[in-house]
Amino acid sequence: MEKLFEYIYSDVKYNRKELYHALRKLSDIFLENGIVNYFDKEKNLFAYLYYFYPQNVLKNYQVLKELQLSKFFNKFRYKKMNVVDLGAGLAPSTAALLLFLGDIKVFPQLEITVVEKSRLAIEYANRLIHKVLRSHRSGKTSIKIFRGDFRKFVDKVDGPFDLIFMSNSFKEFYKKLGDFSFMDRLSEMLSPEGMIVIIEPGARRESRDLIALRNYAITSSGLYIYAPCTFTGLCPITEKKEEWCHISRPWDPPELARDLGNMLKRDFKRIKYSYVVLAKRNINFSRYVLKKAPEGGEVWHTFTELRKEKGKIKIRACNEKKWVEIERLDRHRNENNRDFDKLQSHTLAWFKNLQELQEWVLRVGEDSVVKILYTLE
Repeated sequence: MEKLFEYIYSDVKYNRKELYHALRKLSDIFLENGIVNYFDKEKNLFAYLYYFYPQNVLKNYQVLKELQLSKFFNKFRYKKMNVVDLGAGLAPSTAALLLFLGDIKVFPQLEITVVEKSRLAIEYANRLIHKVLRSHRSGKTSIKIFRGDFRKFVDKVDGPFDLIFMSNSFKEFYKKLGDFSFMDRLSEMLSPEGMIVIIEPGARRESRDLIALRNYAITSSGLYIYAPCTFTGLCPITEKKEEWCHISRPWDPPELARDLGNMLKRDFKRIKYSYVVLAKRNINFSRYVLKKAPEGGEVWHTFTELRKEKGKIKIRACNEKKWVEIERLDRHRNENNRDFDKLQSHTLAWFKNLQELQEWVLRVGEDSVVKILYTLE
């Protein structure tokens, strides 16, 4: 990944002030509807490249690590793997896939179709992809380009695809169609072992849209939840409109990206995103990590960050039945429950001897035990 980022920042076009103003315009576009073709202007493209692209590569890479908990990619070690990157933009999903397969030393015969309507975006995406291929991968890889609206691609091409990416492009489907019926078609395009990876910004609106999409996908499209949820069922926070589910992880951004983040007055020490991975068969990442859970007790999946209040810390978590808030008083911290301090969003943790204060409020007491089983890194 470092070599890719070195290549990106080796010949920076435009000064910081110009990039800052372009990013302000991009942010306004994203806040309004995000479906105009912002890559048609070169300055917008480079602003995206220097600021958003590294984040999006890393987000996709983290999710691919979670797919590999099931040894998903090992199945294609000796056979063809068919991938499509819908509404690819500069194709950070494709770059992350190539980087990840190189890192785990799995080299299937890859056929990747990059679907994007912007000529300029396709030109630069192609450069970035081939930079990764030259420096980080061996094995036979075919890159196909479909220039056009990806809804037309979905109507024309049947697949089957083993992996479908929608990275910051789900909104375009949803806004223009007004419903989630496109998921029925994507389900038809999947191979029996196939997965759909959908990644969106970690903001309330995008997260709530993904919750609605996941609920539709499992009830109407014949799909199952692989991640981040630990079960296939309606989301427990569906009716809690003020709640949303997101990932927040620390990272060390490249210098130019960090400078632009400071100019935008953004908290750039963490990357934040919402995502869902949908599977054609009934498989869930949790079965590969819950083997480490001790007997007894209960497992909760966190969906927010730890919040500090006077004299205590708290976090929100869920399972297939409900969501709860779990708190621990500072005076109750001890050796058995110190893992509570390390909880992040999207962590699976085992709890024993929780106190029930209210139906939706649980407390880690002095005799409680907390053990982290898994967290997305």
